[in-house]
Amino acid sequence: MKLIEPRSVRKGIRFHLHLDEVFGLVEAIMKGSHLLIGIADPETPRIYTSETERKDPAWWVAQEQLCLGGGGDFPDEHRNGAAERLRGTSTSMLMYEALGINDAVLKAMADEVNFYDSHVGCPRTHLASLIKMAFVNFPGQDDVLFLWAAKLIGSVYDMKTKGLQPPRNELPFADFASKLMNLKSSFEEAEAREGLLKLIGRESNSPSSLIFSVRTIYEALWRTSQGTTLRDKIRNIGDDVMRMIAILYKDQINYHAFRDQADSQDFEGWFWIPVNCGSGRIERMKAAFAETDNPQAHNALRSYGAMLSIVKNTKGNATILGNQKLAGERGIMRAMDEGMQNFIAMNRWCDLPLGAEKSVTWDILKCRGKSPVEKRWYLADQDWLAGYNGTWYHKSEITGLPLRKNEKRVSLQENAEAAFDPNRVDAWKRNNHVPDNSWFRPLASLDEMLQPKGLDLDRAFRK
Repeated sequence: MKLIEPRSVRKGIRFHLHLDEVFGLVEAIMKGSHLLIGIADPETPRIYTSETERKDPAWWVAQEQLCLGGGGDFPDEHRNGAAERLRGTSTSMLMYEALGINDAVLKAMADEVNFYDSHVGCPRTHLASLIKMAFVNFPGQDDVLFLWAAKLIGSVYDMKTKGLQPPRNELPFADFASKLMNLKSSFEEAEAREGLLKLIGRESNSPSSLIFSVRTIYEALWRTSQGTTLRDKIRNIGDDVMRMIAILYKDQINYHAFRDQADSQDFEGWFWIPVNCGSGRIERMKAAFAETDNPQAHNALRSYGAMLSIVKNTKGNATILGNQKLAGERGIMRAMDEGMQNFIAMNRWCDLPLGAEKSVTWDILKCRGKSPVEKRWYLADQDWLAGYNGTWYHKSEITGLPLRKNEKRVSLQENAEAAFDPNRVDAWKRNNHVPDNSWFRPLASLDEMLQPKGLDLDRAFRK
């Protein structure tokens, strides 16, 4: 890969931080000051909003700004103001290559960051998850969050490069976390506290650990900090470890709160979906939908056996998750994968912009990633995660589909009920006017039919 041309820059990063961009910027600060002049200056990176990001790449160069994560500049896997992305890579990996870095420790770190940036299923105790949780649960602190995450990355790097081994007095992570929690009165929710201690206990006792797991980060902070006594360690690393614990604790509160909601008699989101597995085999799949801003809704629904969960937040953005583990155990993974593609194709057809129907085929609607004809729905390459790319950035890109059945318009629930059986898919396509040549787009609703503005009758009745 061609190296970055030397130039002066001021560092910047998008709001709603991801570990990928944070690590890419840390790489540049550590190893790229000879090419990105000014990148290592002590100033805190500027945090860019979604509107600022929608600039031509030349604008960023002219302004001597480096904005990672917003599609504003290279190296960055995002394109067109973060609306598109290069597949199979990430900002951190592109930065590593574009700076010509040759560092085995940084490469291993970049590989792990790249994997969890491009795959779903990141462990909740991984730094990538902690950063996302912090944005949701403690908004408006992106600058503080960046400095904290950069410090943790630096500690892990120092521990790995220097080969620091555990001193004799190093407390296990679970013990240290428990002592910290006992010093604070804010960890009073018993169920969340118990869940957090179990989570930390499993992490602490695991025979192996990821580079950016909370346990590895704790060990790095302990071994690179000053002082030898427990009092010294609490004083020197207590705040950084406490931030990790507080983020996980808040996540546990959200999880148990929605579990209680999903288990109540008032919850009406459960339904069943037939899955056609071929050869006459039909399986019933437990599914659920919910309208909530709780970031742990999907995990809570899964804990009650949901193989498919559809969550729509109050802004109108929807995410759809299929449970790969349960599908594998029941031997219906292939049928689930095909059904998820059909589900997203149906949603895309319903959300097509006016005029796009002439260039549509069902295969285009089923494609992974983003469809070239409908930009709102994104189907992940693996694990059947489907939702909006840039939920927090593209606030106008919300689906027009209601969550549950109603009389005016086809809903996400109805699409889900039809998507996992080929016979039902064919019936859905007929009922929603999706002919083979796909020349006609159905009107979205009765309200739309009654609006004369923008309605081209000649085109609507012309083949």
